[in-house]
Amino acid sequence: MKVNPANPGSNADAGSKTNHRASRAQDRGLGSEKPIEQARGRTQRFHNGEVASAVERGNRRLNSNEQIKKFTVLPTVWLPDSDELTPTAKVKRRVINVKYAKEIEDLYA
Repeated sequence: MKVNPANPGSNADAGSKTNHRASRAQDRGLGSEKPIEQARGRTQRFHNGEVASAVERGNRRLNSNEQIKKFTVLPTVWLPDSDELTPTAKVKRRVINVKYAKEIEDLYA
C-alpha cells in the first residue's frame, strides 16, 4: 500500500480506484451522462416485453409462492454510495420505501 507523504494516514491508491471505476463505467457504455439520463435511455430501449419474458422464464423454475407477480422498471440507476445503495451496495430500504412509495403502492393496488 502506498502512503501519501502529505497525509500518512490516507490511502494513496484511492484515486486509482476511482479511475478504475470510471474506466469500467466507460467500458460498459456509461459515459459522462448523468445516471438518470442513462437509465431513461436504457429503460426506453429495454422494452417491458423483454423484461416480462425474462421474468416469465425465471418464474418457470420457481414455486408459485416464490414467483414475481408484478414488477416495474424504474428510470434510475442505483449506484453504490447513492441514495438507494450504501458504499458496499447494500439496499437502503427505508430510503427506497420513501423515495419510491408511489411505485410500491401501484404494485399493490
